[in-house]
Amino acid sequence: MECHCNTKEAYEILGIVNRALRRWIKDDRIRAVNIGGRWRYLKVRLRGFLIKPVEEIIAPKIARVVIYACVSKS
Repeated sequence: MECHCNTKEAYEILGIVNRALRRWIKDDRIRAVNIGGRWRYLKVRLRGFLIKPVEEIIAPKIARVVIYACVSKS
């Protein structure tokens, strides 16, 4: 049987604040199910989320571009 936890237990397991947890749900970093207006999380997935490298969790997915230009006098 799958073991679910509520929001308070989830952010205690992850060691983050409730606001960050909501943002991670919105960004699809964490999967959650809304049952009757209450969010539920699989404890197994939360623990699996903790195994990921910190850079993968926190770093935004932004491409970095470097532009080089050389101007010559004519």
